[in-house]
Amino acid sequence: MLWRPERTTVRLPAARGPLGNFIIEHLRRAPHKLPGLLAPVDDPLRGDDFHLALLCSFQVQGHSFDDVADLWQWNASLVDFRAGLERRFETALAMSSDPVASARGRVKEATLQDRVHAPAAMLARSGSPEQLEELLHHRALMTATAADVWSWLLPRAPTTGRSIIIRFGESVAQDASACSIDGLPGVSLARANVLWLLALNRGHGVALAGALAVAESVAARADRELSLAARRLGRADLAHDLQVSSERASQGRANEMAAELASDPIGAAAVAKGARWMLAVTRRWSGATLSASRGESRATGTPIRSA
Repeated sequence: MLWRPERTTVRLPAARGPLGNFIIEHLRRAPHKLPGLLAPVDDPLRGDDFHLALLCSFQVQGHSFDDVADLWQWNASLVDFRAGLERRFETALAMSSDPVASARGRVKEATLQDRVHAPAAMLARSGSPEQLEELLHHRALMTATAADVWSWLLPRAPTTGRSIIIRFGESVAQDASACSIDGLPGVSLARANVLWLLALNRGHGVALAGALAVAESVAARADRELSLAARRLGRADLAHDLQVSSERASQGRANEMAAELASDPIGAAAVAKGARWMLAVTRRWSGATLSASRGESRATGTPIRSA
């Protein structure tokens, strides 16, 4: 069986700053109106405090946390809190200088030419079992989030495109499970937050398809590299499961879905935006991960400790 988080339940994470502490402490209580909102103080593209708070508010709309009351999902003041963070995140993403992916939704080729796969490739050559576990934790968050958000595309797609969305949903559900976000840095949480942002805001149209296509392309190659790393570290069963996952991602269901939904100018622009935004945060995650693995950065919350 493919690696799963050890926890069978997911609880609210530990706070990492004033923004996260604000929302986590309120979510622990019965639903109520939130007081005046705090102003974020860290980087909206990679900040630990910012993205922990944003992901906590997003996940209340999805599988949520075992220690959060269900009625928080419809709390208007929580939606307002989330919207304020979303606006800052959207602005930062729109200002990022990443090139536009193919307007026809064929983002696989552009992603394969990028260095977003470098952390897994590094681990395939060298690295410790602990580093492999950490990368698998990052991976688990993305697979769980993709499984949570894909269905939001269905009401936005033309009838002819819905069958391919369902086929994609069936493929991502095969190795996804609930995942704790404790220990994952802001640059990793930002990738999940792009998916939630595009899923929950219908004004972005089918942009989620472009982001999922990038995530799928990254996973196809990264899982192959992680399979080599697992085999090098003597974990044959894990290596086999990761190879199977890589082959499944390589079938390109998300890229096929993105191309189908980009068949008109409006859809093409939305898909390209989603792909561009996901590439922006994934590049930052990749760079931070490599830096930390080499011992070049030891800041709290930085991904992949040095061996």
